[in-house]
Amino acid sequence: MDELSGAGISALCQLLGIRESDLRRAKKQTRFVYVEKTIIDKKSRKPRHLCYPRKESLLYQIQGQLKDKLLSRIPLLDEVRGYRPGSHNVSTAALVCGRRSLGIVDFAQFHPSITARQVVDALVAHGLSYSWAREIARLVTYNDVVPQGASTSNHIANIVMDHFLREFVKPFADSLRVRFCNFGDDIAFFANDHRAVEKCVRVTKRELRKSGFRVNNQKTRVYTHSGGPRCFLGCSTARNEPDYPREKYRAFRKELRELLYREQNRICAEPITSFKDICSIKQRIAYVKRLNPKKASRLRDLYFRILAARRSEVCASYRKGPTEPPNVAGVPAR
Repeated sequence: MDELSGAGISALCQLLGIRESDLRRAKKQTRFVYVEKTIIDKKSRKPRHLCYPRKESLLYQIQGQLKDKLLSRIPLLDEVRGYRPGSHNVSTAALVCGRRSLGIVDFAQFHPSITARQVVDALVAHGLSYSWAREIARLVTYNDVVPQGASTSNHIANIVMDHFLREFVKPFADSLRVRFCNFGDDIAFFANDHRAVEKCVRVTKRELRKSGFRVNNQKTRVYTHSGGPRCFLGCSTARNEPDYPREKYRAFRKELRELLYREQNRICAEPITSFKDICSIKQRIAYVKRLNPKKASRLRDLYFRILAARRSEVCASYRKGPTEPPNVAGVPAR
């Protein structure tokens, strides 16, 4: 981190490739360029409160530079697995499979619970100067907290979480021989010693509250049974290896079959599925392939049949014409 610990603001601007006047303008924009809105999550059907700067603003551009040239280069613990390239929630959950005891600590409103003071402390602990840390905290926070939706928020959350794990969690868990991993707003402890896992969860909850975080008690719990349908980060810990859930696979297959039927029986020249729909289906099948190639192969067959049906101008029955002759006036229909 020596190359990232410059002491002057001019050095920070030089690293980001911007002028000092641009930095001052961006800090002023933090008061009025943010967009706040609430959306419904497609998977959980729960409301999500997003807050992010407008794409045409200077602040948005500088946040992108800050993320690529500085924040992504800060080293993190291997246990911090959320929002990182090559890391997936299913592969993270695979680490927990087969353990006798599993404890989960869940944050309530993770990003908005991180304050600018915590951002400064975490950046300084990772080797940045106070001047750099203060300027960065001004650029990545809104109303003194980390907004959920900005391009830098995930990286900042990882850095703050890494600082917390290094300072409180890792030394204690290592002393009890308990492994742990973090993915976003979840910290999972796993081992064969149930009492040790229970103690890690209890101590972590206490330290989180002392640090100013809020704990979601409804999702924070300790599992004591092995081999059952325990869920962590989207994967059942009863499996030896990660897999695509059968219920989701069957629902996806049913969706493709219905879409294929509609394409094969349409009576208009234009296909029912748009190009965007086709790209979405292709990406979803690629996701299934990473978990179960056999299931993906069956879905891919339906995908190619849908493509073939889209290339057809109209359905076969429409091209052949009606099966019954038209009812001409004065001539009864058969």
